[in-house]
Amino acid sequence: MRYFNGIENMQYKYRYELDNFYDQNGYLQKLYLVKTFDISNKKEYYFLRLFLLLPNNCEIQKGYLYFYIENYNNINHCKYVGTFVKPEYRNNGVASLLTSSWIKFCLDNDLNYLSTNKKQKKPFLLHTLKKFSFEIKYPQKYNTHPGIIYICKNYNDDFKTLLFKNSEQKRIFEKSSAFRNDNYKIIDNINDDIKIIDKVILNQSYELNDNNKGYEKALHIQKKYK
Repeated sequence: MRYFNGIENMQYKYRYELDNFYDQNGYLQKLYLVKTFDISNKKEYYFLRLFLLLPNNCEIQKGYLYFYIENYNNINHCKYVGTFVKPEYRNNGVASLLTSSWIKFCLDNDLNYLSTNKKQKKPFLLHTLKKFSFEIKYPQKYNTHPGIIYICKNYNDDFKTLLFKNSEQKRIFEKSSAFRNDNYKIIDNINDDIKIIDKVILNQSYELNDNNKGYEKALHIQKKYK
């Protein structure tokens, strides 16, 4: 493990300690940054990995977020790829903590252009990003796009409840790994116990529209774990 001293000084596969947090039980959590190289597409990826430290000094990885950096016209753009949280740690704020850590890390290191790649297939992760002021380039698409997915809040359970505008997209999503590996539930209509709280479109690039708002939200989330 090494302490972070700038992206330009990172070596492949070393863990660089970025921050410490505490979970709801008072156990220490450590956030590490790891730089890797994908030979298949010749691209560097960066992983934010969150570990839980148990009293016996055993480390358990709770989840990770990964991204890459691309340079356009001499400006570095930070591209979010995805987040993974182990099933036993889901619905406990891990994804939000990783997202807030990514935003804070990027903005603290002069990576001021944040967006997702266009391969986003997890509706609730997009919903999480929107809370930090991420949005598609043309929000008017929400009025006309056939692939709108409604994010719903069901007051009777903790499922990630979705309502699809397009039945074919619903069928495809039901067969996806995103659906199989998470606690999604798809409904066909709403009732008094279900409320629509947001809407997203898959396979679109979401951009951080307001850096100050995103940073303030990130600090607010992290403060809960300090």
